[in-house]
Amino acid sequence: MRLLLLSCLIVLLVAACAIGDSPDAALTQMPPVTLQPAPTPIFAGECTRTADLDAWLANSHFLTQGFMDSMYGAALMNAVDARVEVIRMASLRDQMSRQPAPDCVVEAHLILLTAMGQAVDVFQAFANGDRPDLGSTVVDVRAQLDTFLAQQAELTQRLEQQYQATRTAAAPDSP
Repeated sequence: MRLLLLSCLIVLLVAACAIGDSPDAALTQMPPVTLQPAPTPIFAGECTRTADLDAWLANSHFLTQGFMDSMYGAALMNAVDARVEVIRMASLRDQMSRQPAPDCVVEAHLILLTAMGQAVDVFQAFANGDRPDLGSTVVDVRAQLDTFLAQQAELTQRLEQQYQATRTAAAPDSP
């Protein structure tokens, strides 16, 4: 009976110690999140080629939305839980950097990559315990993303006009 009570007491003590571990204690036990630098952006293509602009817009929309979802999700997490989202954010940043940017999107492309890079750097430092919090990073990055999204909307209008011009040119002449 004593052995059973002693065994139960040991199990309870071990469980209590595990429950009492804080995220900070878990953070010191984990290796740091290490990320490769962002790839060099690719500037290639011409916006007069509708396919170049269309491909960039489609990918930038998808990658930006995924990045914002990860950033907002990670902002609500503690440093330990945010680690997976930081890696995802870096992956999305890298994919956007590898996306060929045609001539008319260079400014928007650079704004987006700058915002993504800033967020990844700060969130990585937070996840590694090098920063106590995120400060105003989410607000600052969102302001840059708003500028990008406005430019993206203008580029989408341009694309629609190019498609309309193509349809008009291909339409048979009316008698």
